[in-house]
Amino acid sequence: MNRRVLALGLLVGACTPGLRGERFQGALRLGVDEALFWPRGRDDGPWQVAAATPVMAAIQAAVKAANGGFAYGGIDADVLARLGAAAAPAPNQTPPRRLTVLKLLRSAPESFTVRG
Repeated sequence: MNRRVLALGLLVGACTPGLRGERFQGALRLGVDEALFWPRGRDDGPWQVAAATPVMAAIQAAVKAANGGFAYGGIDADVLARLGAAAAPAPNQTPPRRLTVLKLLRSAPESFTVRG
């Protein structure tokens, strides 16, 4: 039985296309018009969060679960993502880097010690 589960897990992992990215840990916060990520151990955040609809739905569900059903707030998160190159700051103060989240690996209620 355990061999079947392991084999199925390896097969699903091998058949999941496009999930090449880097693991990032930090605080992810959803607001009315934005989603931001403050990386743990780095000084170049926050980054603007982008994600495909199913991934963003998983992030939204994690935020609701961690914040008593409220749609906006924060979580401590581990994500598989791609970080875009630094760009010139926009006049509207949008964070200059974009983190494209491919998968939410872990989430927990925000500890407030992750962000500086």
